[in-house]
Amino acid sequence: MQIAISIKRSLKIYSGLPKSIYVLFIANIVNNMGNFVWPFLTMLFTQKLGLGAEKAGLIVTLAILFQLPGAAFAGKIADKIGRKKVLVIFQGFAGLLFIPAAFMPGPYEVAFFVVISGFFWGGIQPVSRALITDLTRGEERIRAFSLTYLGVNIGFALGPLLAGFLYAYGIKVIFLGNAFFCLLSAALSALFVEEPDIPSSEESSLEAPVEGGLLEVLRQRPSLFFFSLIWLIYSFVYVQSTFGMSLTVTDLFGELKGAKVLGSLMAVNGLGVVLLTWPLTKIFEHREPLTAVYVSGLLYALGFGMLAFVKSYLWLLISAFIWTAGEVAGAVTVNVYISDRTPTTHRGRVNAFLHIMSRAGFSAGPVVMGAVASVFGLKVLWLFSGVLVLMAAFAVLSLNHYERKNNNWRENL
Repeated sequence: MQIAISIKRSLKIYSGLPKSIYVLFIANIVNNMGNFVWPFLTMLFTQKLGLGAEKAGLIVTLAILFQLPGAAFAGKIADKIGRKKVLVIFQGFAGLLFIPAAFMPGPYEVAFFVVISGFFWGGIQPVSRALITDLTRGEERIRAFSLTYLGVNIGFALGPLLAGFLYAYGIKVIFLGNAFFCLLSAALSALFVEEPDIPSSEESSLEAPVEGGLLEVLRQRPSLFFFSLIWLIYSFVYVQSTFGMSLTVTDLFGELKGAKVLGSLMAVNGLGVVLLTWPLTKIFEHREPLTAVYVSGLLYALGFGMLAFVKSYLWLLISAFIWTAGEVAGAVTVNVYISDRTPTTHRGRVNAFLHIMSRAGFSAGPVVMGAVASVFGLKVLWLFSGVLVLMAAFAVLSLNHYERKNNNWRENL
């Protein structure tokens, strides 16, 4: 009974949002619950399709790289023809392309459809964020982004479990299952999410329409560009939660036990996201978004930096809880910061730009830190990660100071 009351109180923060936000929440659960292909892509090409690790790695890299132009293209056309239309189109094609992939005779034919699907998959997230911004105003936004973020993570928590079960039934089931959930998510968005009318005059002058392209917006709003650089660093460090962590648990516990430890840490992360999203949203709901992003950086610095000195499983769990709190604090507020400073005419493109910068950090992290670990060892990897993200957190403070001090740049827009 007490648990039910607590859950009801927790969910109350999400009441009063536009109906379309609740539909997007459900669509996010569905879309990510059916995300069977991407987490298992390497295994599909090596174990089911018989490719070597090098060729499989190249295909996976191409599929990820194709997401970047997909994000840029989706953002641009979403600003021209409407965010809902583009979201439905990209969700639909991302799913449809998995259907022929299920029936292809060889690995390279499958790879062709997977890579092209990656193009459309890359556009879904930035366009969805732009649509959420269109649908909400003011302090609604942190609750809306928090709820949809929660939906993504609920889906991610359920998806691998279902995919692991279906994996034994072969590649056709994996691809067709992913296609079904993706198309179901697209149908939900098409039928029940509205395409909002964007008023010509927004509450904030920073959201007023702007003539010109993305570069003109970044020129007029330099804080958006500098924030994107900071977010790139956050992403560069956060990806060590999988890459650097894999190396660390193997070093501490060996390959077999290390895999189990890594799985338990990922479970802590998944559970932590679900448990912490509501309270951290409540804490930062009425605060400046940069305050939460700063706190996120401090938690990253502590959670990742302490791994330079950690030798026991208990402290690994504590570390995972700390950096998970950092993940949530940043995730529920970063889009609010971007939304509040982006003109209505460029929401798709600006969200795509932030997404591309984040993916650049995720892509560079394993390469750079792999070299650092090889030359200097894992202790330096974690110390460097902690110091780097701490510097980025202080850069957030500097950006906040700049915005407070230089209010005149807003008046000249």
